[in-house]
Amino acid sequence: HLVEHCTLGCKYCLHFSNIAEEEYVDVNNLERDYIRLKQITNGRVHGFKLMGGEPLLHPRVNDIISITRKHFPDSWIMLITNGLLLNSMKDDFWECLHENSVVLNHSLYPVYTESQVHKYYEKIQKYGVQTKYTKEQLLGNYIRKFDRLNLDLNGKVNAKQRFYDCFWKLICTSLHKGKLYHCNYPPYIRHFNKKFGTDIKVTEKDYLDIYKTDNIKQILNFYNKPIPFCRWCGYVDKQADWETSKEHDISEWTYMFDKPV
Repeated sequence: HLVEHCTLGCKYCLHFSNIAEEEYVDVNNLERDYIRLKQITNGRVHGFKLMGGEPLLHPRVNDIISITRKHFPDSWIMLITNGLLLNSMKDDFWECLHENSVVLNHSLYPVYTESQVHKYYEKIQKYGVQTKYTKEQLLGNYIRKFDRLNLDLNGKVNAKQRFYDCFWKLICTSLHKGKLYHCNYPPYIRHFNKKFGTDIKVTEKDYLDIYKTDNIKQILNFYNKPIPFCRWCGYVDKQADWETSKEHDISEWTYMFDKPV
């Protein structure tokens, strides 16, 4: 996460960005983590997703992109944005994307006009920026459904079974303040706890400290085993209509387990 907060208030946000307070990653600390991660892996990291929250809110987004490429020249880098700020980005942002071979992943939310889309695709074409979606795809294939997280506030889910059934553990590994996590739920559940006064716990067994890790085998072993946090996650394969929300009721994340016992 480059930032925790967002310019949209998507209902059911899986990153809790819709209820997060304004918060920015420290660029110097992030580079320090990159250096350590590179030491452990010999630079063999397949790829990075720079996201949030809305990453374009970070005043040093260009620096973060350049630093990521500097330390991991052979990795793919993707910037994931909802797109609302793209037309306000200066030319040096677009140059930075091109120079660092960053793929722009524009979320397919139905929140922008056709003229807005045409305008920033002019920048994309002008600077030769790689994109995940074409202009035609963006205009015609909006997201209609949103995955839902189902937190068990009692923490009584079978953690082992939940882990082995989990789809997200394969694609959402997270680096946050010197620690690696299986997914984005443990590092960012603090936003949920603060908003609703809950006490979903994150233990030392729920992450791997890269400054206490010697080699990539330890990282792989960590990712291949369940963590205690899985007991809070009652996720089932359920989707809901995409929409924004200003109220953000706790049931958006706990539709089967909304009351602790």
